[in-house]
Amino acid sequence: MADMPRICLSQKGSLLELDGGGKGRTLSPSGGREPLVVLCPFRTLAIHPYELPLMNLAQIREALKLRFQPYLAGGTLELLPTVFAKEAKKSRGVAWLVSRVERDAHERLLGGRQARLIPAVLALAAGGDPDGAVLGDEDHLYSVAFRNGEPLAFRCQPRSRRDFAAEAAWLREFLGDGEAEIVTADLADDEEETLARLHRGAENLLAPDHRLGAVDLSGKAIDAALRVDRFMATTKKAVYALVAGGTCAVLVTAAFLFFLKADMRDLQERSVALYRETFGDEGVIRDPLSQARARLMTSQGGSSAPDLAEILSSVGVAWAAGETLKALTLETLRYNAFGSDVVGVAPDVKDIENLQARLKEQGLESRLGDIQQTSGGKLRFSLSLRWEQP
Repeated sequence: MADMPRICLSQKGSLLELDGGGKGRTLSPSGGREPLVVLCPFRTLAIHPYELPLMNLAQIREALKLRFQPYLAGGTLELLPTVFAKEAKKSRGVAWLVSRVERDAHERLLGGRQARLIPAVLALAAGGDPDGAVLGDEDHLYSVAFRNGEPLAFRCQPRSRRDFAAEAAWLREFLGDGEAEIVTADLADDEEETLARLHRGAENLLAPDHRLGAVDLSGKAIDAALRVDRFMATTKKAVYALVAGGTCAVLVTAAFLFFLKADMRDLQERSVALYRETFGDEGVIRDPLSQARARLMTSQGGSSAPDLAEILSSVGVAWAAGETLKALTLETLRYNAFGSDVVGVAPDVKDIENLQARLKEQGLESRLGDIQQTSGGKLRFSLSLRWEQP
């Protein structure tokens, strides 16, 4: 515990250093340069769990930026992904949408110190393994819901509109579990006990094996994580190059491919069986997900829409525009009464963004679907083109 950083609470425009016994003292901006852990009562914060077939943090961030582009367009929010698990070329975690103004206000209190910014309600929950937590101060209630120990949803409510009982009831309703364990603490009612609980929770959260230990919403956190990710990617390439000629590497690769293909065959067979059970279709099924989406949309009835020739023309013009888009490959185009689905391969996420912009110039609104990394390092993507909502 000798290396434990100083734990502070951002409160009323100042930093309150917690001593663990329920007491705190205001920390001077010039009071040292050691790193800090700052518990912040974020009012503008959103959590969006994700699971993507990507391992590289830069690609994960770019894919999430495309998904949440409408929220990021104004520049007032910043996207910070936290990865909780990586396995089988997939990653799982949460995307945090953080208010730049609010985060900068907390960071101005640091006096140039290096610090981790953690939502204060997470520290309250880190003292155990609850299904949710509610933290109150004089003006607001901050609540978080968990699934398997990972944050699932966050919200802030004025105390004039909600009380602890109502907020705990909302969390149980959101989780669909009337017996869910919700922990609560109130800085306005019992500050000493709440500060002690926050300090204990922050110590637990900083343990190397804690599930929430990777959470950091500071401005420098994502840059540091990206640098580490780039270093690891370079190191892996060097290691792979050293063992590529060895018999052991060949056997490991062959075994991996065998089990991967077996898993993919099993997944495909299950998807086809589910499609046939749902729609009773005995015809050829190549892409159960896309075909099911088309069946569901077609069942809504007819619509006034461009014909296939017009769609081919518009997509062709967008695809051929500019030198950068020539590197894209169109694999599949499906057409129905309400829209069209496009599957293609692009070298980079920016090429997908450029294609969406070109499609918009042709009067086609596009929505990004799945992104998968191919064996050649490129990205296979799907776009849904819609001209009328069914």
